[in-house]
Amino acid sequence: VSAVGSRFEKHPSQRGATNVLQLLSFGTPTPSYPDPISFLMDLGGAAHICDTAREQSIHCIDLLRPHVDEAFPLLREVLLEPQWVDDFVEQAKKTLEYQAEDAPPEAILGEAMQLAAFGSDQQLGQSHMYLEDNPELTASVVQDFWQSRFVNNPKELVVSCAGIEHDHLVQLTTDHFGHLQQVASDNSSAKQASEYLGGQVILDRMAPDGLVRVGLGFKVGGWHSEDLVTVCVLQTLLGGGSSFSAGGPGKGMYSRLYRQILNRYGWAESSEAFAAFYDELGVFGLSGSTAPKRANDMLRVFAEHLVKLAVEPVTDEELNRAKNMLRGNVLTQLESRFVLFEDMGRQVLTYGHREQVLQTCAKIDAVTKADIKDVVMRAISKTSPTCAVVGGELADGTISSYDEICRWFS
Repeated sequence: VSAVGSRFEKHPSQRGATNVLQLLSFGTPTPSYPDPISFLMDLGGAAHICDTAREQSIHCIDLLRPHVDEAFPLLREVLLEPQWVDDFVEQAKKTLEYQAEDAPPEAILGEAMQLAAFGSDQQLGQSHMYLEDNPELTASVVQDFWQSRFVNNPKELVVSCAGIEHDHLVQLTTDHFGHLQQVASDNSSAKQASEYLGGQVILDRMAPDGLVRVGLGFKVGGWHSEDLVTVCVLQTLLGGGSSFSAGGPGKGMYSRLYRQILNRYGWAESSEAFAAFYDELGVFGLSGSTAPKRANDMLRVFAEHLVKLAVEPVTDEELNRAKNMLRGNVLTQLESRFVLFEDMGRQVLTYGHREQVLQTCAKIDAVTKADIKDVVMRAISKTSPTCAVVGGELADGTISSYDEICRWFS
């Protein structure tokens, strides 16, 4: 797990480097492994996983325990000695362009919310998706970005494993990554705190289903905030989903958004709570989909529900159900070794230590109705709203102006 993400792509030539890194992960040759993926297949069908986001990236090999010693040299070379080739990078960029054309509308809405919340000039406002071609992004640019953020930055690198002895992991890590030294950089790709601005973004982008995606949110605390667990409980309490619930009857049907939006308004195709957390702050809110002519109605309903949370306490039944569900989700997820190893790595990189699951459960149990009411009240009374609408066939005046939306919360 490393501090490599799209927020660090400061120079225009670097935009999209994180996406290329994810796409080419384990796909570029190294000095000892001309075809790393074939080598992994020979290790009993081992699988590779790479996931990048705005702040962190994860590179993982999932394999049987007897092959761990063979996999570590491969992981070292894939991460420290990849041979970036212009042809590979150009092919990756073409693939990313095709992926952007078919990107889910919800993903585009998420990017629009980031842009509205932070503006394009700040790190968290930069798009994480490769939405347009960047001719300046070459193999040498990708290599320089990776060298700066990963190879020369071991203080923000965590090696974690699940399923092997700790002492064995320490020895393997020391043998293959212990030689890395922190190298001073010019700070061009260093983390720079982003300031929440709030605003409105409307994108004219027709979705295949003809629906419009709508989002409304506010600033909350980030990973280091005391409100983190409260916001997670609130998100679970609100829940939501689409008008059709896959996964069996009753799945999530008692969450507030299901009962009070999806079951009440026939024009609401989907509605759910979201929370995006970052190092310095976060954004919490509601998003959904509906027909173009109902987009503003959905915005108004979202605003009403957020105000209601700030002035009326949630019920004991709702709160207890949300806490039980969140606690159950945490415990169930950690039964997976993949989730366990990722959780360990990300927590150590973010906090410098890993919180025990019993501590997490205790924090969930400690959340009160007053905590939820307080965190929403502070969000809507002390920060400006963030609004995004993505879809086609939006006539002029269909969506309320940003000033009018602000007045809804005044």
